[in-house]
Formats: sequence, C-alpha cells, structure tokens
Amino acid sequence: MARLKDIAELAGVSIATVSRVLNQDESFSITMKTKLKILQIAQDLQYQRTNSTRSSESITKAGHLGLIMTRSSESITKAGHLGLIMLYSESDEIKDPYYLTIRTSVKKEAAELGLLTSEFFYSQENNLNMNMIDYSALVIIGSVGLWTKELETAVKKADRPVIFVDFAPHFPGADCVLTDFQKMMETVLDHMVGMGYEKIGYIGGQEFNIVTEEPVKDPRETYFEQIMKINGLYNPDLVYVDRSITCENGYNLTEKMIMDKVLPEAVFVENDTMAIGVLKAFRENGIKIPEDISIVSCNDIPSAEYLTPSLTTMRIHTDLMGQMAARLANERISLKRDTGIKLAVPNELIIRQSCGSEKE
Repeated sequence: MARLKDIAELAGVSIATVSRVLNQDESFSITMKTKLKILQIAQDLQYQRTNSTRSSESITKAGHLGLIMTRSSESITKAGHLGLIMLYSESDEIKDPYYLTIRTSVKKEAAELGLLTSEFFYSQENNLNMNMIDYSALVIIGSVGLWTKELETAVKKADRPVIFVDFAPHFPGADCVLTDFQKMMETVLDHMVGMGYEKIGYIGGQEFNIVTEEPVKDPRETYFEQIMKINGLYNPDLVYVDRSITCENGYNLTEKMIMDKVLPEAVFVENDTMAIGVLKAFRENGIKIPEDISIVSCNDIPSAEYLTPSLTTMRIHTDLMGQMAARLANERISLKRDTGIKLAVPNELIIRQSCGSEKE
C-alpha cells in the first residue's frame, strides 16, 4: 500500500504538504500545479485515504439523502452564501483531479466576489445532510448518474437559484456551465481523419443512475458515434466502454481490445486517467504508440505531458468553468434573474507525441 512518504518523494515535497493536500486543508497555501501533481501521483500509486467525517453536515451512508427543509433559529441564511453540492465522493477527487479544479475555482471566484461557500459531497458512500433553504444559491457539480428524482425534488422544494456544472438535466430556470463536447469530438476526429486514419476506436466509461441502474451514455461517446456515422467510418466493434473511468479500467478494456484482435489505427480515450492504463496495456503487448496506434485523450491533467509518449489531449478549461459558475450564482443572487442560461466553455486540442504528425 502506498504511503504519504512515497507520494512526497515522487512529488518533491514534504510529507506534511502531501498530508494537507490529501486532507483538503483549505488554509494551506499551495500552487494549483503542485496540488494537482500530488493528487495525480496519489492516484497513480492507488493511495487509499482512511475515511473521516468532513463536518457535522456530512454523514457517511450509502446513497441516502438527509435533507432538512425547515428553517431553524440557527439558520445560516444570508445574502451571498453558496451551497456547493458535489455529486461524487472525496476519494473520486484523488482518483481524478478534474472535479477538484472546478470546485476549487468556484470557491476562489466566490471569495473574490464576497460570497461564502459551504461544501457537501453526495455519492454512494456519502450522505447529503444539508438545509438547502439556508443558501442563497446552489451550485451542483458532477455526475449525472447521481442526479436522482429524490434530489431533484429536494432542490425544487428549496426554491433557490441553481447552477449545474458539467451536466445539464432538465430543470427549468437553472443555469448550466458545460464544456462543449460536440465541438471537442469534431476537433478530435477532424485531427485524426486529417492524419489519414479511418479505423478509429473509442475507449471510455459508462455511468449508471444510482437508483434505477439505467445506463447514462457519456456525451463524448454520443458525439463520437454521430460524427463517425456521418463520415461513414463508425465501427461498433471498435467501441469499448465499461462502468468506471479509471486507469485500471482503461488497462482492462485495452487488453480486451487486443485479445479481440480488431485493433484500430487510432483511438480516442475518454479521459487522461484511463489513457494511462491504455498506454500501459499497449506497451506490455509490444504495441508502439504512435507508430502502431495513435491516441488522443481528454482533460490535459498535469502528468499528460510527462508520459511516454507525451499525451495528445483535449484541454478542458475547468478553472474557467468554476469561475463562470460562481459569477452566474452571484448574478442570480444580486439581479434576481429568473431565466436560465446555458454556457458552453470552449476546449482546445493539445498536440503531443501520441498523435501529432501525419500518418506515414
């Protein structure tokens, strides 16, 4: 099992620094680059943090909502207090820093705007126990699979401005801050097809609704299928998806692809975390990247440029997504705006060694 000392040595920081980052010490001053580096190393080493109670407002219990919907004399309601609801667990932030940068950016921008923030994690491991009417607005970040009817009903009952980040459920009057997945996949596939590739595969994860267990298709896969069909290139035999978007799942899906002996010329991987496992599986089977297969991924995590080969990836501006969510919340509070806004934050292709030069 990985130790704090192991992470500290690889990150070039002290054990105390690693401990404070992994325990999300908000009073600790550290650059975002160093923080993400520590989290990425912790993920790569499969570090497991012991569970601890975050606060009296967060109680661990699988998939249960503990919602207090009546106002009390101890209510903390005041203008400019955001309730941040994360539809994932704290351990998920260690496995993949994507949502960490969004959450951190929301809090930073909120502070600059003079807004208070309180945080609540909700997942299969974490109960959500909060008084929603105590907040001026609700910022909901994360996984559509955890957006249940029960939670939707509770949010509607609270009757507060709502800003969704990274997903857009049907919720009249709410604001949404998203990355432009359609443009992302158009950019990726234009790059691959422009290099001469026709046999293009897809490796990704699939969410399931926490209550109904119904599959929820990732928008990247949806747009991949649509665009490939338009170009007459779609081959379902080259699409490999499973539940999680982890290194391990990327590795396992790639092993299955290799065993099936239907290898693509290039493959899009749903995120950089999975791509680490994909690279390992190809390397162990003597398949060279990019000589045999090219890879493009998504997120541009800090370690992407230091992999061998360095990873061509779509950079999602998660910091900007967080900033815009806080600004929209501030606007809803101060201007009393009722009409919802959907904001698509652009992304950009970062070309590196795994898929860069023209196909020979």
